[in-house]
Amino acid sequence: MPIDNDKIYGGKNNFFIWTEFTDADSYLLEFNIPGAVFSEENPGSAEYQQQTVVLTSGFYIEYDGLLIFTLPLPKGFDGIVLEVRLFALDTQGNIISETIASDKSTVTVTD
Repeated sequence: MPIDNDKIYGGKNNFFIWTEFTDADSYLLEFNIPGAVFSEENPGSAEYQQQTVVLTSGFYIEYDGLLIFTLPLPKGFDGIVLEVRLFALDTQGNIISETIASDKSTVTVTD
C-alpha cells in the first residue's frame, strides 16, 4: 500500500500493495476524502458505502502473499488528501464474517 502520509500522482497509474487475505474471492476498496475522516480503525463494515470500489480477480494479482493492483488517477486533484482501506469479500461479494478492514493509509494527491 502507499506508505501512510505518502503521495500518489495525478495523471498516472498508482501502484498499491496490501497483504492478501487467503479466503478472499475479491476485495472492497473504501476511500474517503477527509474533512470527515474514518471514524473507526479496522471496522467490520465500510463506513462510506458510496465511496467504495470492488476489486475483482481480473483487477489485481496475488503474488507471494501480496495483493497488487494499480489505479489510474486523473490530474486536477493536487493537494487532496485521501484515506483508503481494504475489506476481504467472499464469493457472494459480502465482507467475510469476522474479518476487519485493513489499516487505513492516508495519501496526498500530487499533480
